Amino acid sequence: MGAYVAQVDRVLAAGQGLFPASTGPGSVGGGEPGLPPPPPKSGLNVGVSGAERDYRQGWRGVAALDVQTNGGAADGRAENERGQAGATGVRQAARSQAAAIAPATGSPAGVKLLVSSMDERLAAMQREIDTTKAQNRLLATRLRQIAAAYRTAASPVSGMGAMMGGHCSPAAPGGFGGGMPNLGGLASAPMSAIAGLSGMPGAVTRTAGVKVNSVHGRLPPGEASEKGLQKYTILVNRAVSAAFPQIREVGGYRPDSLHWHPDGLALDIMVPGWNTPGGKAFGDQVLRFLMTNKSTLGIDHAIWRQAIHYDGDGGQMMDNHGSPTQNHMDHIHVATKGGGYPRGGEVYRL
Repeated sequence: MGAYVAQVDRVLAAGQGLFPASTGPGSVGGGEPGLPPPPPKSGLNVGVSGAERDYRQGWRGVAALDVQTNGGAADGRAENERGQAGATGVRQAARSQAAAIAPATGSPAGVKLLVSSMDERLAAMQREIDTTKAQNRLLATRLRQIAAAYRTAASPVSGMGAMMGGHCSPAAPGGFGGGMPNLGGLASAPMSAIAGLSGMPGAVTRTAGVKVNSVHGRLPPGEASEKGLQKYTILVNRAVSAAFPQIREVGGYRPDSLHWHPDGLALDIMVPGWNTPGGKAFGDQVLRFLMTNKSTLGIDHAIWRQAIHYDGDGGQMMDNHGSPTQNHMDHIHVATKGGGYPRGGEVYRL
């Protein structure tokens, strides 16, 4: 049995190796460069002063993006460290259990107990990996949003392209933490300095108004993959995607410690500009759409901004779980009553 235990340990070591030590704090940004004053008696004085104000306002917007990027990097490091600690604990538990059971492996019952224990440790390692991968997908969505905000800020139309030379691009932030590939250094989605994001038509506007498409008749596929989803969940995915074309990212089936996502009963609707007043208003409107159509869509509950909603009331506040993603600040979690898995040929309509 020693060879079997050694092989299990090698597999667990490989899983543990997916979470290497963080490489350093890392950061982006820089101090605001000084600007020479305009000539005191020049006729261009007024125009230059106005350009300087615009320049400084634009710089402050980019600096705000830098702050959010650094905060997201910290979230990435924290997630990596959590996974690393969990994976290390799983491997250590397997070693301790194997050592404790070893004297009994001379009997069939002892062998069975050892194999069962090692299977449990292997499953626990897989859960650690799956949990971190799921967090990675949500964080990656926020990284794409901040990258779009930086691109908007750097475009000639924005008038800020010249000032971007002093800042680091978030596309390749060095030293933001280790872990499984692409786990570290994932940023949140700051859009406070940007009125709209490229590639997101109808995104958060300067006013809080949100355009909602009319939804009726047969619904086309939505943003989330329908693989593993039950019928009511598919209906919600299609209805929300049709009503709110601003939404570009919706998560569906995935492994999780709770049964909602693994059973195809839940969606994670990513809210563009979630940490801006306009983004919050947009998320509120999506939530109202869900609660207003709760019966038709077969909704069990929704979670938005750390509050769980079972109907159209103000919701019940939940415990603080730490990060914006875990507190459902950057996305709406909506769970349905299921309705069974599709067999093919279903038509989804409102």
